[in-house]
Amino acid sequence: MHNKIEIEYRILKGNVIHDFPYPREGRKCPHTALISVTHSGSCIHNCPMCYAKAYPWSEEKIIIYKNVPQKLREELEKIDIAPPFYLSQVSDVLQPLKEVREITKEIVKILMEYGVSFRIVTKNAEGAEWLIEEVPQLKNYPYWYIEFSVETVPSKQIVTSPNASKIEERLRVMRKLHNMGIEVIGRVDPIIYGLTEISEAEWLIKKMAEIGIKHVITSTCYFNSDSLYRFIEHLEKTPFRHRKFTILKYYKPCEKGRYMLPRRLREEIHTHLRNYTESLGLTYSVCQELPREFDSKNIRHCGGAERSYVFVKNEKGEFVKIDCTADCINCPYPDEPPCGKKELQIEYPYKFKTLIKEKSLKIF
Repeated sequence: MHNKIEIEYRILKGNVIHDFPYPREGRKCPHTALISVTHSGSCIHNCPMCYAKAYPWSEEKIIIYKNVPQKLREELEKIDIAPPFYLSQVSDVLQPLKEVREITKEIVKILMEYGVSFRIVTKNAEGAEWLIEEVPQLKNYPYWYIEFSVETVPSKQIVTSPNASKIEERLRVMRKLHNMGIEVIGRVDPIIYGLTEISEAEWLIKKMAEIGIKHVITSTCYFNSDSLYRFIEHLEKTPFRHRKFTILKYYKPCEKGRYMLPRRLREEIHTHLRNYTESLGLTYSVCQELPREFDSKNIRHCGGAERSYVFVKNEKGEFVKIDCTADCINCPYPDEPPCGKKELQIEYPYKFKTLIKEKSLKIF
């Protein structure tokens, strides 16, 4: 664990359970029950391209919401529809800070107690091993999975995630967890064009195929002006400083003020990588930056996981799995959705009150 890190505990005032802020138009992400253990960007991995640290409201210190477990339990008692939970989009909940990990562990135990679906996204191999040791019941819990971000080859990690677990360690623990029977998703994300070669992304995907991973998610990164400046500033301190000219050549203001690759180039990259991934027997999806036609056709949703489900309460107040992934835009039963809430097909992001039914759905 790390010392000399400024840590501040705060009280989370709003709802713990909340959706991605993306509107319905152009959205790929299914409804999700996000859980923010920390304030935005409160992560000691400090990856230079981190979008969460580039938010204007992010702070340098580590801010932990100490009341999240209590509020989560209270909200689970209130809601009748539980979308798949996600820990966490604004920081790594398994980063090497005991204060963060202990709250993560408590949250995981609560989610398992209520029997709902969840995922964890991390770059910390040792943290994933720690969690399995602390909560060994996870080995047999059928409604969770873990995504590992393995964004570049080992030699270039000094640029993208120098403070996170070594790429080799992430791959080792991915294999270890997969061999335990835990569902593991690989994220070659983000591929920063001009730094990571397409052949190197293929190498990572092949490594995942050798492990037995079934699904890969990729992106080619987006920056805002602050994160692009921070990334280039860090890049210039590494042996790959000459790559900045190619990166700045291709990453230009594009969609919604983001610095992204041109659309046509993104399409070419993802079409190529999808074909390569599928040739190895894996499925493929693109995180946000392109529509669904660039994903593999035979996946349940863009996340590609098999263990991601919606749960609803029965008459006894117990959560019961339904055949739904919370991809409400593409609901196969729009007139009679299995959750009983038609408004979720148009409500993006959903309102917390929408997850509460006047009468619980009867499941027998």
